[in-house]
Amino acid sequence: MGLQDELQAEVDRIRAREASDYALLQEREAFYQQHLGPAMRAAEAYFCALVDKLKVIGSDIPVRYPLDPQHPEGIELRQSDYRLRTDGNRDPRQIDVLCSCKLDKPHEFYVPTESRVESRAKLLHAYSFLHHRKNKLDDFYNICGATFILEGPMTARIRIVANPAERCIEVELRNFFQDPAPRRHRFEGAAFDEAILERLAKLLLRQIPQLIETSVSPELRDELRQQLDAEQARREQDLAAAHAERASAQRREAAEARLANRLRRGLVKLGRDASAGMKLARQKLSGKTPRD
Repeated sequence: MGLQDELQAEVDRIRAREASDYALLQEREAFYQQHLGPAMRAAEAYFCALVDKLKVIGSDIPVRYPLDPQHPEGIELRQSDYRLRTDGNRDPRQIDVLCSCKLDKPHEFYVPTESRVESRAKLLHAYSFLHHRKNKLDDFYNICGATFILEGPMTARIRIVANPAERCIEVELRNFFQDPAPRRHRFEGAAFDEAILERLAKLLLRQIPQLIETSVSPELRDELRQQLDAEQARREQDLAAAHAERASAQRREAAEARLANRLRRGLVKLGRDASAGMKLARQKLSGKTPRD
């Protein structure tokens, strides 16, 4: 095969691949228009109307998240500021329904040991909760604890994505649960109906705990209860350790303050004695005595 023949064969392969890719895109676009587009347009209209109503009502919803290990029941945030974000297409491919969870004021807590500090930082990062951290270092400049200052806000989000490649609509729920791991669900276009939109709205407004109802066997329920009990025990352990570390730090600070006061008093007395000794020496050198 000559050079021209080899180049022509490569051109033919490239054009065949491009034609195949184009045909696949056309097929996916046709699937979107027929099966996913109507559901996505209905979702955009539904949440646009819902967000407009919530902006007028303007009521905050109290929610709790386990951000502070010293408060295992969770610290209270206020959910508000609802908004809708789309990709701007006439046929939407992605819809985000967002809200903000805010603190009334910054919240501060202390966590002992480096491993617990890193674990708490990882949790807050997973929530994308705005915070600051002041590390406490030991004599070798290793982290032995940290004070976390929570400022917020935290964004909770419902994301709806049309995925014609997988022939479904994907829903991702982030920061609506007690752990930061996102929940993901898939629906066929026909199954993503008004009932699902209604449940998404109720989840957004914290009226239901999950999108899909699931039945739990007694065995699984016992296992989950044991996990919750173990988690509660760990949180209580963390709380006790935090209190013990705080008390130990306060005792160390008090002892250091007492030592500093004793040193200060000793230095003052030493200075007075030295001053009196120098005065007496000057008097002797001048031929005078204290009686003179």
